[in-house]
Amino acid sequence: MTLIILHLCRDWPPFSWNNGIAWGLIKNGSIIKWKPERPKLSEIEKLYNLSVRLSRKYGVLKRLGLHEAVESKKLRREIKRVRRIYAKLRDYVQKLVHRLVSAP
Repeated sequence: MTLIILHLCRDWPPFSWNNGIAWGLIKNGSIIKWKPERPKLSEIEKLYNLSVRLSRKYGVLKRLGLHEAVESKKLRREIKRVRRIYAKLRDYVQKLVHRLVSAP
């Protein structure tokens, strides 16, 4: 059996990360198993919405001149932590390929 990554679906229209990748197992020239893999969209959506809410709250504090306060600094650190969604999206395909290749 040979593992072949068929396509990075994000390169296909519509151009979107939520399409993930498609992979297949090929034996004797025919595909014996095929499956698309996608990231957890609900987790990404939740983190995005949280990031937007926290950024708006920080913007209000900044406009009031309270961006140097302790609460604002804690809020800013929280925003940086939540914005890891973009790293999750970038790393998803690489982690999936590694998992598929290292599978027995």
